[in-house]
Amino acid sequence: GMVVSGVFASWRQVGSVQAARETTYGQLLLVKLALVVGLLVLGGMARRTLQSATKTPSTGTDALTSRSVRRRLVVEVAMGVAVIGVTALLVNVAPAREAVAKPVSLRLSTTTLNIDMTIDPARKGRNSIHMYALTKTGAQQTIDHAALSASLPGSGIEPIELKVLRAGPNHFQVLNADLPVRGTWTFDVAVGVDQFTEERVTAQVTLR
Repeated sequence: GMVVSGVFASWRQVGSVQAARETTYGQLLLVKLALVVGLLVLGGMARRTLQSATKTPSTGTDALTSRSVRRRLVVEVAMGVAVIGVTALLVNVAPAREAVAKPVSLRLSTTTLNIDMTIDPARKGRNSIHMYALTKTGAQQTIDHAALSASLPGSGIEPIELKVLRAGPNHFQVLNADLPVRGTWTFDVAVGVDQFTEERVTAQVTLR
């Protein structure tokens, strides 16, 4: 019962098979679960060995049985120590659900503007991207137009022009941007204060 409760509580911190495979927390949890299962199996084998020894008349195999039990006990202790170590590491690692789902926010600076950019959920696949233009003092800056492209040079992906939609005087967004590969993507941002003045800036963002 305690094991089942522990597994359920841990799974709530993971939330998906993807998170278990792709995050440090998830990988440590899988190691811990494997160790716990191993302990349960060894414990069951030891109990069966002892029960068999008590039910069967002595045939000169008591010493062998004793050595076998001692070896299993040593392995159980080692695995128990490993479980404690992995549990200590899990305490200091962000839960997998947070690590996978957390969006990335960053501030980009051009000569005359600041651009606040958010990519959600910042993982391979479909993402929503929001851009807000601000003056250097933090006030909203009305923008005439904006453009955004994304590339992944390390994987041979040339710049992909993303469909930018206006969502406010200084707010532009990209809905369901398809970024199909993990890695550090290069985002090229262009914003036009008017029809004749355009500012450009580049950002590097790692998608999980």
